[in-house]
Amino acid sequence: MVKLKKIQAFTILESMVAMVIVMIAFGLTSVTLINIASSGITKEKQQAAALAKLIRNETLQESRYLDETITFEKMTIEKMIVAHPLSDELKILQLEAYKDKEKLFESKEIILLKDFITNEN
Repeated sequence: MVKLKKIQAFTILESMVAMVIVMIAFGLTSVTLINIASSGITKEKQQAAALAKLIRNETLQESRYLDETITFEKMTIEKMIVAHPLSDELKILQLEAYKDKEKLFESKEIILLKDFITNEN
């Protein structure tokens, strides 16, 4: 009579438990990746921030303290100069970027309007 060797293997129960553990890990990983991907900064928001920064720099360099609405590639940037409540020499430069009525970017900055006078002796 021929003796068969016993081969070591996993039982079906052990295999199913391992599969359940792998599925749980995969599910948690996919949920985390989806949350990370959906909460990131979109290309439109990056473009709106860059455009607002450019308008801010132009405003300060050219001393153009006027309320303006600028449209660029279906994106609207609203620039507002608001009086500061504590001083006449201070103003608030407020920039807001919109696309299809959705606010993409907002910035507020206090600026000093008075020119500095240097004393020459």
